[in-house]
Order: sequence, then structure tokens, then C-alpha cells
Amino acid sequence: MKPFRMSRALPALLVTLAVCVPALAQDNQSDKLFHDCRAAWADNNIGAADELCYKALTAPDFKDVPAEARSLRIYNYAQLKRMIGNWEAAEELLLESLALEEARTGATPDLPLARRLAELSITYAAQGKWPQGIDVIQRMMPVAGQFKGGERAAVAEIFRNYVPQVAAAGRTELARQLNDYSDSAPAPEPGFIKR
Repeated sequence: MKPFRMSRALPALLVTLAVCVPALAQDNQSDKLFHDCRAAWADNNIGAADELCYKALTAPDFKDVPAEARSLRIYNYAQLKRMIGNWEAAEELLLESLALEEARTGATPDLPLARRLAELSITYAAQGKWPQGIDVIQRMMPVAGQFKGGERAAVAEIFRNYVPQVAAAGRTELARQLNDYSDSAPAPEPGFIKR
């Protein structure tokens, strides 16, 4: 099977999208640790960010954080795990965040849920779990039209990578839809090297 290839901009784009989302503030230990995690991540101190995010999610008062904020923290930590190549941990965290989002949205998927599905599809592809990834991609399709700008380009890149796998699985209609979406959001032109 063809390995999953992402443009260099895609991981940074998806991380930027999640890190920029404000966390819901509470006055507890988990909040402070999560704030410190984000600060370490912004300073590119990934080791400290990893440790602080873990502590934020395992703090005794994490259970008191509202579900939306818990989901966002777990999602952000999953992205950090993906960045450092810990695909199994990223998958586990994304499934946990996804469960919180599914409880929130019920049967009607929305953009926050679709963002988690996009991340999960990357994680599955990186692990060669194409059948699971294809199922995730199919769940994303009804919401894919809501992505705009850089997010739309990132999702188009994910879909481009899945087209051959979807076609090989005999799901030609889904492959056509992914290809059409990708064609509607062409890959960005490569930037010039700045000295």
C-alpha cells in the first residue's frame, strides 16, 4: 500500500487551528497545567509541553472541567502526540475526544467533530490502518463543505492521500467524491525560500 504523505504545511496548519482555540477558563490545577502546556508548546519546548499536557489531563480536578474544554484539551494533546510521532497515543486521545464530541452533537456532526475526524484519519493513515481511516473519511464527508480557507486545503490534502486507498477498496463513488473535493481546493503553491 502507498504510504501516507502530507505536505509540510498540513501538520502545522492543523496544530495552529487547535492551539489558537481558546480554552474555557476554570480556576483549578488542570487549567493551570493546560495553560503552561500551551505556553511551552508555543515556545517550542515540546518535551515540557508533553509532560504538562499529560499532567493537565490526569489532574484530579480534570473531571470538573466542562466537557467542551475537556474535549479540546484532549484533542490538543492528541495533536502534540501526532507531532512527535506517537501515533498510538494520538489515536487513543482522538477517540476519547471524539466520544465527547459525539455525546455533544448526537447524530448531527459539526465542524469541531469533523476536525477530530480529520486528525484521526491522519493518524490511521500514518499507521497503515487504511480501512479504519476510510470509514472516518466517509463520516467526514457530510461536513467537509463547511471547512474554509486553510482548513479546507488541509482536508483536501488528506482526501488526496486517501483517494488511491479508497479506490483500491472498491469504493469508487467515495473516491470520486474525495477527488472532486480535492480538485475544488487545489494544493497551495510552494512558497519561496527566504534567506
